[in-house]
Amino acid sequence: RTLMNNYPDYQAMVVGMDPITIGLDINSQEMISTQVYSLFDDAPPRPTVNGSKFRLPECYNVTNVQPIESKIQNFNEETLFWIFYSCPADVKQQMAAVELHSRNWRWHKKHQIWLTKDEHMTPQILSPNHERGFYIVWDTDNWRKDRREL
Repeated sequence: RTLMNNYPDYQAMVVGMDPITIGLDINSQEMISTQVYSLFDDAPPRPTVNGSKFRLPECYNVTNVQPIESKIQNFNEETLFWIFYSCPADVKQQMAAVELHSRNWRWHKKHQIWLTKDEHMTPQILSPNHERGFYIVWDTDNWRKDRREL
């Protein structure tokens, strides 16, 4: 109770607010999202300048684009890494990971990096599940392949 008396904003969060106090007409058939324009400005947005006169050239309407599934095996590794890192939690990220895996890239769970074996160096086998040696690693900071000892 003390918090609610001392901090009116806290009371609004706990108890709630009457929508009418912030200008919403709850009896209207109009959607609420059309009644609220901005949290900071009550004025409706201005119409775009020459919005009705704009026409998209027909050459920008592309309809014969093949789905990414049929093209992903043709992408270079840099493009696959870009898809992987720029499409988190998306089907495209999964497709890029599958294609990278088919090209002998592996995701290192501990270091959170993509790596592949260096063809010129044979890793030292420490145990059935562990190796030590030089690997080619995809460096996301410099966006290139680097050779590292892991």
